Amino acid sequence: MKGHEGVIHEVNVKVNLLEQKTPHIPSDAWYMVYAPDRIVFETGNGELIEELYNPRSSFKDSFY
Repeated sequence: MKGHEGVIHEVNVKVNLLEQKTPHIPSDAWYMVYAPDRIVFETGNGELIEELYNPRSSFKDSFY
């Protein structure tokens, strides 16, 4: 994860081929869901920890 190297060593990833949305579930305590317009971190109970709308804008000045 950008800025958090080493935080996630093992993670389960579920992919729905009919929808552009990918949950990453490193533990029962929290998970992250990526969609093109939003990234959200929630607790295992579904409580919002943090969210970012338009995540691609975070990389607008990056060079790959």
